[in-house]
Amino acid sequence: MKEIIKLKDSLINVTYSLRSVNSKELSKTLKDNLSSKAINYNDFNKNYLNKSTIDLPVEVYEYQNFFLLEKDNGELILLDGFRRLLWNETIEHEILVRVYKESDMNTQSILKLLVSLNHTKFFGGIGNFYDRGFALGMFVIFNVNITNIYKSFNGYLTVNKPKYDYSISFLRNETAHLSTIDKVTNISFIEDMRFLEEIQKTNIIEMDEVFGSFISYIRNNNPEIKMDSNDFITKVKDNPVLTKQIESFKKAKDSRGNDIGNKMFEMFSNILLNKIGEKSFAERTAEIKESIGLMKKEKNWFNYTSNRKIGYESTYWTHDKNGKGYDAKGVKKAIDEYKEKNGVYPKVKVFVYPSERELLKEGVYDDFEIVGYKTVKHLIYTWNVLQVKRGDIVLSGYTHTDNRYDLSIIKEGWSQDTKTNDIVLFIKDLNF
Repeated sequence: MKEIIKLKDSLINVTYSLRSVNSKELSKTLKDNLSSKAINYNDFNKNYLNKSTIDLPVEVYEYQNFFLLEKDNGELILLDGFRRLLWNETIEHEILVRVYKESDMNTQSILKLLVSLNHTKFFGGIGNFYDRGFALGMFVIFNVNITNIYKSFNGYLTVNKPKYDYSISFLRNETAHLSTIDKVTNISFIEDMRFLEEIQKTNIIEMDEVFGSFISYIRNNNPEIKMDSNDFITKVKDNPVLTKQIESFKKAKDSRGNDIGNKMFEMFSNILLNKIGEKSFAERTAEIKESIGLMKKEKNWFNYTSNRKIGYESTYWTHDKNGKGYDAKGVKKAIDEYKEKNGVYPKVKVFVYPSERELLKEGVYDDFEIVGYKTVKHLIYTWNVLQVKRGDIVLSGYTHTDNRYDLSIIKEGWSQDTKTNDIVLFIKDLNF
């Protein structure tokens, strides 16, 4: 390889040497180097193998640049020219090659050069940027195999926001290209890619574009944090609420999966940011659910909510803990008998689930009181709804089919500022 001249690369502020070399000889050297490391370069070009015997014309070698990185021991690593020197039949031709010395560069300048040489692929033009030369260069230089994580890698670079929705919003064109340069040349980029690789090996999380975007979001907003894959994996596996959410997310076939996935990110974030003691929406929900489960075992507390509230009067049956059936007026009758005997309504305990639209904070309330019933009419049906009050807040069920209650601030003329919580209500000492 004959040196012709030294020049300055103004983009990365590094001096390189322009050298002349035989393309056939260089191709053999590069292939031998990869083989000595047991690297099968064809694994990085699977979509192109059926074209690997194409003979390229001389012009492809004469009018296109080649780029190499030279290590201290003289080993040459290909930066650009993969198709011409690895995946096609290489002809005998004297070519000009830019040779950069690794000792003159840092990680960010190498990455910036790799991105710049593959910029058309980041525009979504001539190929996929997670494939072929860029991926092989990343593996040989940094020992990061992005072909194993191409979806999350793609999301890390180009997904607009880390949120599961009906469609994924990708950055496009110049915006995507500029964003890619910023993210790939970030000082923590290689660390983040290794983090994603280690997570992928466990198969515990869906390694899709949105997860990659989430990791990018965390990095962008917390540039100094250390992403420890072993710590993350251990804490995910040790969190029963999170592991249940992950399994539910994998099984979900409709839009409910989006909600589950987005709530998982809150727990992932708490782990990565080491927010000790800070509980996620899903974990707070699980705590309330556990408290309700324990309450159901209390013999002197009747679970009003699970009995379809006071259902259509002539249609539904309510049941006590022992399975004894009553018509829909049964609970109302028991409450009325209690009031007639004791002069007051029975005590109630209200469990409030977390809600993104809550009027009440989640928790357990002992200071609500029964104030009567509300008659609800719809078409030919009429049913009674128990009303429970605390100050200006009234809980009253509108439907018989779920546990959702209307929480209304009482205003003049009963105008309502309606928000919702999921409520579970227990009544004490009802005599069935």
